[in-house]
Amino acid sequence: MSGDKSLGDGHRPERIADAFTRPLYDDGRLRVVPVNGMSPPRVRVIGEIDITNSVALAKVLRQARGDRAVVIADVSEISFSDVSGLRVLALPALPPSRRWIRLAAVPPHLVRLLHMIGWPTDPGASPAPPYG
Repeated sequence: MSGDKSLGDGHRPERIADAFTRPLYDDGRLRVVPVNGMSPPRVRVIGEIDITNSVALAKVLRQARGDRAVVIADVSEISFSDVSGLRVLALPALPPSRRWIRLAAVPPHLVRLLHMIGWPTDPGASPAPPYG
């Protein structure tokens, strides 16, 4: 248990901190929360992405990136994404060297979807836990 960063009740400290962090976006189904003090900028994307909020997600990710080369999106808590959400996250129209969203903690269901439709999960995609 020495490597376990939970609070004993299954909650991780960074998840508790989210309750006190003002989200960059929250429509009740999708929430984007900044992870403060990170360079390059990092956000957590939580919930469901579909046609009703994918344009807003793209805008929020661009704003979070600012003038930096990349923004890292922790997608470990995405429970659903349609094709419009995958387009935002994977940037398939851009060559790999120009993709400015890096995915972290990609859940298996998103990896499967991206592979099924032939879109890359790289560069920068990581199935590893985002913290620790």
